[in-house]
Amino acid sequence: MRLDASPGRPLALLGAVILLALFAAAGCSYMSEVKAKDNEFTADALRAGKVVVVSVVQVDELADVRPPYIDALERVLHATRRDLTLVPQSRAAAALDDTTARFLLLGYQMHGTPEPRWLERAAAALRPLARYGILARVDDTAVRHADRVDPTSDPGQRSETGMVRVTGQDVHVSIQVYDLETATVAFSGAYWGSNEVALSEGEAMPPRESETDETDVSTPYDSTVAGLYLKTPQLVRSLETAFVEFARSLPGGPAR
Repeated sequence: MRLDASPGRPLALLGAVILLALFAAAGCSYMSEVKAKDNEFTADALRAGKVVVVSVVQVDELADVRPPYIDALERVLHATRRDLTLVPQSRAAAALDDTTARFLLLGYQMHGTPEPRWLERAAAALRPLARYGILARVDDTAVRHADRVDPTSDPGQRSETGMVRVTGQDVHVSIQVYDLETATVAFSGAYWGSNEVALSEGEAMPPRESETDETDVSTPYDSTVAGLYLKTPQLVRSLETAFVEFARSLPGGPAR
């Protein structure tokens, strides 16, 4: 695969981008930890009651980052838990007044737990829509770079040096499911997700045509790191792997 850095510039040889699935056999794994579960929160209760994603927030971030995270959680739940009735988050947003939504999510973003006053107001507004409401919080993220043996089994696709340079994005997410009838936590867990991209070792950045020539802003390389690594993959891809773990950990979820 080749990248045209810009008109008139030399072409840069990238090599194949290797996604996370390729590294699963190389020891990459996901983890989850169920922290709390109400005895009445069973697979039958979950299937009988509708579920709504209230929001997905991130520590120290603005509300603008939330839509793709919410979409990712809904997408994963639709694909992984077809046995559940999922109410679109857009309906939850429409049901909450601006003040309740703002203070509910601000408290949750700051402390990992919504303030009781705003939780009760939100539960009352959402109760006609669903029995259970989901709140998720991106607690922490980390970027890593590493050199790794190329796990590709096909000699024709394998790196010439036998090595690849990996850029990974790890994420830790806390997720709570609230019983909207009682405004209490029915289920709570912590989840870790990851996503990786890789580049064949030894490939070079396109040479500059002059000392004043600047690297094209569209380059896929991370210029802040010594050596040659691809830019960090999108956080939403790492979140999807954490959300899959969440969906599986709910009562009645598919076996891992």
